[in-house]
Amino acid sequence: MRGYRQRALKDYQIMLEFRHLKLHAPAGVYILPSFDSLREWSGVLFVRSGVYKGGILRFSLRLPRSYPANGACPRVVFQTRVFHPHVHPQTGQVDILSHFGGRWVAGEHYIVLVLQVLKSMMHVTSQKDLTLGLAVGLRQRGRKEKKTSGGSTEDGGGGGGGGGDDDNEATRRIALHLAALRMWQDVNGTGRLDFLKKARACVAFSIADRFKNPE
Repeated sequence: MRGYRQRALKDYQIMLEFRHLKLHAPAGVYILPSFDSLREWSGVLFVRSGVYKGGILRFSLRLPRSYPANGACPRVVFQTRVFHPHVHPQTGQVDILSHFGGRWVAGEHYIVLVLQVLKSMMHVTSQKDLTLGLAVGLRQRGRKEKKTSGGSTEDGGGGGGGGGDDDNEATRRIALHLAALRMWQDVNGTGRLDFLKKARACVAFSIADRFKNPE
């Protein structure tokens, strides 16, 4: 009986979040839970500006069984092919947790914030730093890792400017598509241009497949 009550309470909290999304979901993001499970959601993101402008990106969102407990970060996977440093090139899984400093906290983090992160991540301009909204989370995560390893967070090993080298190192450690990240960072060669071409190709594919509904 106790386990049933706990599950019912968790389901109720998820339903409250869904009702909240009806009014507060980011513009251009549409999402619904499945008929079979409150923990399996399907969504679509219409990208209206930046490098991926015009993209119609389908994604799934899965809530862990323990959600909304601490550490129960939702799992987001693009079903549309997306060329992006923080999207796994084979599975389409998105690195969401780094936007929250590497730690999901109950009572602070919600589904609506995940959707805001997803939208921000895909609204990229050609001048934007491709930490893609991860800068704060990367700094926090990088410093935590450095403290754990016994290093100093003061000097950063790279001189002034707030430890930019450490931020880049942290970015490389968590990038799900390292080749894409390297292309973006290649501003002196052809890498950045190649990245933009691949991003636009993803947009074209998403438009061509807009009427294909995954199961």
